Amino acid sequence: MNILDFETNFETVAKEFLGTDLSSFTSLQLVSSLDRINFTLPRLEINAELQGAEDPPTKDSFGRFNYSQYSLNLEIKIITDMSSDVTDEATGLDPSDLHRKLREEVRTSMLLSSSNWTTPTVDSVIVSGAGSPIVDGTYSKTGVLNNRSVFTKPAGASYGKISYNESFEWELSVEGESSTDIYYLGTGGIFHPYDASWSTVVANAEDPAPVVSKGYILEDYEVKYMRPAGTDYEVDGDLGISTLTYEIKFTTIPSRWEVS
Repeated sequence: MNILDFETNFETVAKEFLGTDLSSFTSLQLVSSLDRINFTLPRLEINAELQGAEDPPTKDSFGRFNYSQYSLNLEIKIITDMSSDVTDEATGLDPSDLHRKLREEVRTSMLLSSSNWTTPTVDSVIVSGAGSPIVDGTYSKTGVLNNRSVFTKPAGASYGKISYNESFEWELSVEGESSTDIYYLGTGGIFHPYDASWSTVVANAEDPAPVVSKGYILEDYEVKYMRPAGTDYEVDGDLGISTLTYEIKFTTIPSRWEVS
């Protein structure tokens, strides 16, 4: 189940926003802890290490008690070849200055004020404030129908679904094992459901219609706290390695506990 793969989720998101923020370093390779690729230089190695859960456990959206508060250490290693006399082609920096600049840019990307863990993404949407709260929650992109993305929110035997119909409307439905009920319709959003105007389908749903917005990259969790915990520098042969460590506290989103 995706919500329990803490390390992969955090490492994947970190690779995405660090890759965007450091895109000017065209020769830079970004890897996470379980990537099986041929390593190149310079590179960033991203490693998330779960430290454990914190009391007390809380109820998820099914009314079950689960641990929802966790601590995690995120290590970002900057690895460059310090023996080379060649300047970086993209930046024109020598190896020492390149290492320093990468360290600075990683710290900038990891600032609390930066767009990192909460960056909006078109690959998920958030539904909130509906008169029928069964539809509220985070929906992930799971397919394509009528040339538009389909988003779903697992929830036990039934699940929420947002899709585009042949009448050029977005449908927000709840699908069970043998039936499909449309709760809300969105019109005017040509490409994305968060651009549509939503209204209630009286036969199934209650007012008000929900607010549909872009989802976040880190859709299973909410980062509550992030602190730079220190930097270690070492030389390993010809390699210069700076390890930046961040202490992170996060909570799981109750509606994402779809495990039965």
